Amino acid sequence: MSISVQVLDCAHGHPAANMAVRLARDIGGTAHEQASGRTDADGRLADWLPTPMGRGIHKLEFELDEYFAGIGITPLYPRITVVFRVTDLTVSCDIQLLITPYADAIYQRPCGIFQKPYLPATCV
Repeated sequence: MSISVQVLDCAHGHPAANMAVRLARDIGGTAHEQASGRTDADGRLADWLPTPMGRGIHKLEFELDEYFAGIGITPLYPRITVVFRVTDLTVSCDIQLLITPYADAIYQRPCGIFQKPYLPATCV
């Protein structure tokens, strides 16, 4: 099972290039980092896992502070965290994050593996 992400900067109308992203797996209540990387010029990060993901609770962290600092803005949310559950190891999934300095929206392409026990609050 693999995961790819894409981050789009809706305030400025372009992909969020060079954003730091981390993936961790929850094992016994402790987060264990599985992978980290940076989005490309299209705001995408794919083929970045050293090993396939396992079933269970996982966490994606997107570093907004660093990204927006690069364009002279201090965002409301320094980091966006998406916690999700993997139940089917046979399907890959694509997580999309839409950002502005003061709001975010998260969605996934249909893949049938995610149940969302938690999504971060969104300021609209």
